[in-house]
Amino acid sequence: MRRLVYTALAVFSLLAFGCAGEDGLLGCTTGAWRCHDNKIEFCGTYGWEFWQNCGSISEVCVSGPNNCSGYDVACCR
Repeated sequence: MRRLVYTALAVFSLLAFGCAGEDGLLGCTTGAWRCHDNKIEFCGTYGWEFWQNCGSISEVCVSGPNNCSGYDVACCR
């Protein structure tokens, strides 16, 4: 019974606070940015969340410090 309670608490903690790592429960690392289908997404509370559609402003989604003014994020250029 104790083992079940500890396991339930561990699972609850992971769900409540997220799970870091690309293979985590959220599928991303909190605070990360990426390009996906020419859209910028960030890793938030619910996994990858939409930020901006680069195609709607006739630009291309790029990522990394060399492309985004020294910041390790995704941006439209």
